[in-house]
Amino acid sequence: MRRQRVDRWLGIVLVLFALAWSWAVMATIPPGWEGEAGPRGFPLLLGIALGALGLYMSVSAFRSHPAPAADQDRIEPPTRSEVRIVGLTMLVFLAYAFLLDKLGFLVATPIMVAGALWLIVGQRSWLTIVILAAGLTAGSYLVFGILMPARLPEGSWLELL
Repeated sequence: MRRQRVDRWLGIVLVLFALAWSWAVMATIPPGWEGEAGPRGFPLLLGIALGALGLYMSVSAFRSHPAPAADQDRIEPPTRSEVRIVGLTMLVFLAYAFLLDKLGFLVATPIMVAGALWLIVGQRSWLTIVILAAGLTAGSYLVFGILMPARLPEGSWLELL
């Protein structure tokens, strides 16, 4: 019963956050030209997806029946490994945001993908790390840089060279 109550309220909070996010995107990010996705498209899509997921979470919690045993709804505290993974993920995202501005997309992305695979996922095969980092960078560049000609960060440190 406790989990359903948490899901009901968390879903409502997520919907409210999604509405605020979508409003902020519409108010601050300019639209693209006619026929183009523009810089507003992806952040607005994230807000809509978050709102839909929050609405689904809340509605499904209201519609579900209470669990027969109270032990099934008990929320376990996070393990040390889970806290480590979340902390490392946040550090990787912060480092990526910093390096994206300084080194640019094509240099920062493979570095951070390789770092995330090694630190967070625990991948130790260098061949797998290199293939995944290069493939994700090339695929992202193909989609965003070529097919949807979006302006990707070029990096301020590389301008000095």
